[in-house]
Amino acid sequence: MNRADIPAGEVLARVYGVKLAWGDPSHFAAQDKRECRHGDGPTVMRDERRKPCHLSCAEKELAAAIAAERFGDLCPHELTQELTGQAEVRR
Repeated sequence: MNRADIPAGEVLARVYGVKLAWGDPSHFAAQDKRECRHGDGPTVMRDERRKPCHLSCAEKELAAAIAAERFGDLCPHELTQELTGQAEVRR
């Protein structure tokens, strides 16, 4: 895989080592597939507010929020726009 092929959100998640622990059953709705709040297709996963969200999407969103908080205006636009432009970043 070429580095240019890696989405900015994935880069941020890797750089910040964001890994959420979603082993609790509250993050899983086995028979209830719904569209991810980021528009990445259907998922049975749920975020902390029980909104449909892929684990990888939530990790990327958190990484973007960390980058924006740490670097503010210095954070390269292309690294945070991918997620913050699609959905409100919840802290």
